[in-house]
Amino acid sequence: MATPLPPSTPIVSTWTAPPLGSFKLNCDVSWNPRNNRSGLGFLIQNHLSETQVAISIPSMFNDILVGEEMAIRDGLLEALSEGSYTLVVGTDNQDDIFYLRDFTKIPTLSIRSIVIDIKHLITYFDHVSFQYIPREANVVVDSLARRALSLTYGIVCPIPIPVFLLLQSHIPGV
Repeated sequence: MATPLPPSTPIVSTWTAPPLGSFKLNCDVSWNPRNNRSGLGFLIQNHLSETQVAISIPSMFNDILVGEEMAIRDGLLEALSEGSYTLVVGTDNQDDIFYLRDFTKIPTLSIRSIVIDIKHLITYFDHVSFQYIPREANVVVDSLARRALSLTYGIVCPIPIPVFLLLQSHIPGV
């Protein structure tokens, strides 16, 4: 059974590759309260920083924390389908990390069922760790989430993704 990292895990300020043989799942969400549109974005990369999959999904939520937990859950499901069993999950929401690093913490009612789903999902992995990453180190996934605001259906971006490859080589932390 996979276990979350202890609370003392350092905060990274730039994108860092996962350990050899591991994958990194970065997640983010976007919400526009004016038109009540929201979306999820996530990206899975291997230890060589090669993108395995990039996804934008329109979704329905009106609470960022709910959306962030949904993005992690959906990203974990995608990682399982891709065969990524050793995973570092990165998010720019510290509240996510609070509940996911220590399952003895009781989440708020709005996210409790999603956290329970995540707790169950990580039992299918060999190892999962959760890592806070600053927003500036999560720009590609933020773009995927914002792109979902204009979509009717989710999209899986083709691989290789030239724009993402360009961003990875020119923006620190991507």
